[in-house]
Amino acid sequence: MRFVPAILLSCTLLMGFNQYTKTSLVCYAATPPHGHGFGNFLENACYLSERYYEMMESGSLKPFKHRNLYLWFPIILILQTASLCLVKVVWVFIGNHTNYSYILQLANELSGKESLEKLTNRLWKLFPPATSCGYPKFLLGYLLTKMISLIIIMGNLTFLYVFIFLTDYQYPYQILKSLIFDDSKLDDANSMFQSIVLCKVGLFHISSNNRITAQCLLTWNVFYSKIFSIITGLLLLCVLLILCDLVKWFIYLLLKERILLGYLMKKNEMLPHRRESMVAFVKTITIDLYFLLIMISLNVNNIIAHELVNEMFSKYINSIAKVNKDDDDYAIVV
Repeated sequence: MRFVPAILLSCTLLMGFNQYTKTSLVCYAATPPHGHGFGNFLENACYLSERYYEMMESGSLKPFKHRNLYLWFPIILILQTASLCLVKVVWVFIGNHTNYSYILQLANELSGKESLEKLTNRLWKLFPPATSCGYPKFLLGYLLTKMISLIIIMGNLTFLYVFIFLTDYQYPYQILKSLIFDDSKLDDANSMFQSIVLCKVGLFHISSNNRITAQCLLTWNVFYSKIFSIITGLLLLCVLLILCDLVKWFIYLLLKERILLGYLMKKNEMLPHRRESMVAFVKTITIDLYFLLIMISLNVNNIIAHELVNEMFSKYINSIAKVNKDDDDYAIVV
């Protein structure tokens, strides 16, 4: 989700530069030019035209069913880029709200035993051991972010297929296939990406009304078809990766006890009598704390996650011993 918006932004800048600074449209008209600026007027009128036309075999002109979006392509792309960046905004808000950002920063800055104890105490304070399961704020925030990601990506894909590719679902696949395998046997271009179109321009003079038909070359349309096809492929890949990611976290949830016991047994393998205490400790770990430890393991360092679990286990053993000592003291007094 960092890579794809960066690619979209690069394509937006490239597309905007080509569209608005270079010659994006060239028109030819059989009518001899008359008047000052006739050529520029004709090209600008065709560039802003609402619809283009195609020549039928009978020689008549048939308007395309879709509106002209040629001049709006860079703006459409930058809006899609902005929509994908919303996911990061939501995730940063959730991370700050659940103190995840601060904890991850501490994990990245660990430099010694004191830092480890500081991070452990912070985790112990934010996610105290619990026997009853409250609703997991961090996990719900993570799932909400993934759901928003899927909604935004599917919305972008729907827009591309309906308004850009005109429900021609095979077209982006054909473009990508021709790019990867150098396949020159490509079907006729989608009407949205026609390179040569016809345009009707009305000229009004005193006591006269003329309509000129010009043949225009949309110089960047072939390039745009490839950009939008690549973007479609990347968005489909994002959907697949998000679904795989959700499956991965579900597997982590099912293997919670085994993973945490594995962290503990590596350091306490010489103390088998503590296994019951380890199992009891693992059951007190909340879902939020468990997922946070897994994220630290995946994003920072697996060794840090290992040390954190063992440090919290030692803290748990000390707290149990303190409770037992207080109970014994109370019993002696009674």
